[in-house]
Amino acid sequence: MTPRIAIFALIAGLAVLIATLGAQLPRDIRSLATARNDNLQWTVFQIDTEFANLSAELAGQAGAARPDSAAIRLRVDIALSRAALATAGTNRSLWAGNTEAEGLIRALQAFGDSAAGIIDRAGPLDSGDVAALSALTDGIRPDVRRLALLGLSQGVALADAQRRALTNKLRWFGLVAIAFVAGLAVALFYLDRLLSAAHRKDDALRATTERLTATVAASLDGIVIANEAGEVIDFNEAASGIFGWGREEIIGRKMDDTIVPHQHRQAHSAGMMRYLATGAPHVIDAGRIELSALRKSGEEFPIELNITSARQAGEEIFIAYVRDISERRINEKKLIAAREQAEKTDRAKSTFLAVMSHEMRTPLNGILGVLDLLGTTDLNPRQSRYVQVAVASGEILLEHVNEALDITRIETGVMTLTPEVFSLRSAVGRVTDVLRPLAAEKGLTL
Repeated sequence: MTPRIAIFALIAGLAVLIATLGAQLPRDIRSLATARNDNLQWTVFQIDTEFANLSAELAGQAGAARPDSAAIRLRVDIALSRAALATAGTNRSLWAGNTEAEGLIRALQAFGDSAAGIIDRAGPLDSGDVAALSALTDGIRPDVRRLALLGLSQGVALADAQRRALTNKLRWFGLVAIAFVAGLAVALFYLDRLLSAAHRKDDALRATTERLTATVAASLDGIVIANEAGEVIDFNEAASGIFGWGREEIIGRKMDDTIVPHQHRQAHSAGMMRYLATGAPHVIDAGRIELSALRKSGEEFPIELNITSARQAGEEIFIAYVRDISERRINEKKLIAAREQAEKTDRAKSTFLAVMSHEMRTPLNGILGVLDLLGTTDLNPRQSRYVQVAVASGEILLEHVNEALDITRIETGVMTLTPEVFSLRSAVGRVTDVLRPLAAEKGLTL
């Protein structure tokens, strides 16, 4: 739970509590204002008064030859009705939990049953009935007086409890109101902080947006932004240079109708629908790929494309970074052609060296063979020396030719190496025989 939600929840809870207490307080105040407890106590005291009146009536009728039955019955009915009013129904809550009061009420009910049995007889009452009622009344009056006193104490206690409850509610109401005001102050302070932070974020976002706009405008790559419907919603200067469309004339138009080649339009629409339905990318976020695009003039040309997606105002947008690679493709073709030409020239050179090596070895072998034959004839020492020099020179030249042929074999990949044992002394001797005449001409001695 974020602090903001917690603060709002606390304030809402305090508001509900204030509303609840506020709804209860008028009822409690009306309860005290109506003085129901005072009325109940007055009713209890009236029991004692009515029983005193009944006792006086019975005392007055005791000496009469013919008692006034109607007056006696009326007084008994009033006394019993007042007793029932104070001890039954909702007023009985005054005596709840008081065992002494419960006993007195039972005694009063027993008096009522006995008195009712006397006055409910048919015909007028006689002196015996009056004497019996008088005895019952005198016997119950102490209990009635005790019940009235208990009613007074119970009423005072109930009134005190109501006042304490109201005081507690008022205290709680005040505390909750203070807490509510404090919560509002904290919420206002927190909201002010949030508002300040939001202003700072707005400023930062505005600055970032301005930098991003400047970056997009200055980008060497073309940037095309489209919505879920495939409509262009942004088009930077580099994209205008690549595709030939002005920003104002392409905004709001669909890519399928402007920059996507005809043969790719169906696949483009199907790919967007599949991504929006499943979220499974194929070209989106796949890195740079090479495709073809369409200029305003209708020319189709190769591009390097990178597409990413983002959320803006609850909608998916697609950002395409486009680079025209037409010139690069031309340079690549030129480079491939140059490489092929170099390889062709190298192959021709290798062929030439191989042919020349074979053609040169044939006459050299012939010369060396004749020199070997010449060495078998009768020659003077000087002539033999000349033959030896000519043979050594021919052998050196033959080695050079063989080396050229080996180079050709290495380049063509058919060179094989075999171990060979040779005499270094012999090789140096042959070189010395070749170089000795040249050294002698210059006056040098080997």
